Amino acid sequence: NPWDPSRVPGGSSGGSASAVAADMAIATLGSDTGGSIRQPAAYCGLVGLKPTYGTVSRYGLVAFASSLDQIGPITKTVEDAAILLTHLAGRDPRDSTSLDLPAADFTAGLGREIKDLRIGLPKEYLAEGIHPQIRDRVERAVKHLESLGARFHLGPVLNRLQRVADGLEAHLSDGEVIPCDVVVSAIGLRPRVDLAAAAGLQVSRGVMVDRHLKTSHANIYA
Repeated sequence: NPWDPSRVPGGSSGGSASAVAADMAIATLGSDTGGSIRQPAAYCGLVGLKPTYGTVSRYGLVAFASSLDQIGPITKTVEDAAILLTHLAGRDPRDSTSLDLPAADFTAGLGREIKDLRIGLPKEYLAEGIHPQIRDRVERAVKHLESLGARFHLGPVLNRLQRVADGLEAHLSDGEVIPCDVVVSAIGLRPRVDLAAAAGLQVSRGVMVDRHLKTSHANIYA
């Protein structure tokens, strides 16, 4: 880890993260199955993005778990990640799982106002045993987003999503159902998110937008 050689850079894309953190490259690519872009990016103080399944071609990637693997950027800023993803995304005839979607400019949403944006934060992520510094960073991020007008709902783990007329309903582990625009996704949710994406549900920056799905979210998440 360039910040402290006595510590690891995370993995498995630790080399990619180390190169950016050490100013050896302005950006790199990593491969992510269950956190291998996001974890080393976090360890090295960077931005790591696992794109929606099918957004970026996996051609040439040595698969670890084909239904989960994705290629994504590791950068110093969110803007750099958005720029790189804009150029990476697109249909590749050599990868049958890549999605044939209209070209997207992922920088277009940067700087957008988030007033009244509803964000779900599972309370289990802040349960007993979490490192105090991690809890502090999460709570500081929540307060900052709230200061910008976002509204948080601290609740149980998400079991499934249901499409409704004005957005999404989150069905939680305690039986509660809440409306939401965004769900904070952790590694434990990625398999379900990727399953939905494979069926045509686009997941971008935590916001889920249905473009091609013909069945309900409930069927996908069951």
